[in-house]
Amino acid sequence: MKRLGNFINAIYSFYVFGTYFFFMTAILIFTAGTVWLPEKIRLIGFYRFSRLMTGMWGLITGVWMSVIHAKKRDPKQTYVFVGNHLNIFDILMIGTLIPHPMRVVVKREFLKVPILGFIISLVTIMIDRTTKRGRAQGMKDMSSCLKRGISITVFAEGTRNRTGEPLKKFHDGAFVMAIQSQKPIMPFLLINTRQIQPVDTFRARPGHGRLMLLDPIPTEGLKDSDVQALKAKVHDIMEAAILEHEPYFQQGAKITA
Repeated sequence: MKRLGNFINAIYSFYVFGTYFFFMTAILIFTAGTVWLPEKIRLIGFYRFSRLMTGMWGLITGVWMSVIHAKKRDPKQTYVFVGNHLNIFDILMIGTLIPHPMRVVVKREFLKVPILGFIISLVTIMIDRTTKRGRAQGMKDMSSCLKRGISITVFAEGTRNRTGEPLKKFHDGAFVMAIQSQKPIMPFLLINTRQIQPVDTFRARPGHGRLMLLDPIPTEGLKDSDVQALKAKVHDIMEAAILEHEPYFQQGAKITA
């Protein structure tokens, strides 16, 4: 029975990932067609089309995604969104469920992929984290984005969380940028995605992934010397919320390959 279950899961997982890449391709093709539009309109169009595609994907795979809005969220405010990072579905969830014109900060390595890299650059900020010059340019790009009224989304852990802990240590970048721009931070959590797609595996299970937006944290009046305190505050808030809402920790589960 175990072998049969594994075989069925392998077929299902292949189907989920196959359809995932199909719908992601559709979203990227749509995005390429909007290159001539003003930035905010292009990003709003990306969000709405992504929602449509994700809804269709959920219907045929049983993998659902929804958002839980913060009570104090201002739809007209520009935010520095800070979230946890677990698996390859995260980017789709963010693009689909954060209802603000925004760009996700990603690795510059994507630009090495012909055509695809250019399309992804239309809705992201690409940073070369391997050099001091690349990181400095990334900070300039994020600052410019916020000044234009475009929110940014940062995975403060830097990479996917492959540990059994709620969060890894945070990098400074998002918090430096929030203070320098005096823009509020809105933490968010990706909930239940560990069960849907365990990190570093090609296994998938039907389920309901949720993006939970927490209340914003103001940065007005903060200075560069407050970066570490702000980072610790956001980390503590997110960690407590993960422990409260994430089924993985409520059940005392273990990550399985």
